[in-house]
Amino acid sequence: MLCIDQSGSMATSLIYSAVIAGILTRLPSVKLSLVVFDTQVVDLSEQAQDPVSVLLNCQLGGGTLISQAWRYCQQLCSEPGRSVVATVSDFEEGGSMQALLAQAQEMIDSGIKMLGMTAMNHDAEPFYSTFSTDNLQRLGMEIGSLSPDNFAEWLALTMGLRR
Repeated sequence: MLCIDQSGSMATSLIYSAVIAGILTRLPSVKLSLVVFDTQVVDLSEQAQDPVSVLLNCQLGGGTLISQAWRYCQQLCSEPGRSVVATVSDFEEGGSMQALLAQAQEMIDSGIKMLGMTAMNHDAEPFYSTFSTDNLQRLGMEIGSLSPDNFAEWLALTMGLRR
């Protein structure tokens, strides 16, 4: 499941998010669900076969409620032990940090693999809240600040598919 932050602060990371989504659609044996969010959550899974086009034509642009988006994603995980929720965000939570961390912990405890990719600007420089990402990593969420060409390798390593 790909969960993409579409808040106003993520505008410069739109192309990065689209490229990550494009990579995920080409992985064998991966059923991709596509969820975008700001303070609202929009499920674009039915259009996930062409995520680049969808994401380049979809910009929400409000605040950021990651915990709400994750709660929605958790409901879609019928087999938590076989589910991955990969989030592209600057992790600048607009709601309660306590609620964000509690939601992440609940998902991790259920067996869902939680991955985070930090936002990247047009110059491929990461921008994100280190406070949020440090706390999420302490819970067991994998966080990466990496270019799209390194994403596939990182994904394989974090999923235990490669050493």
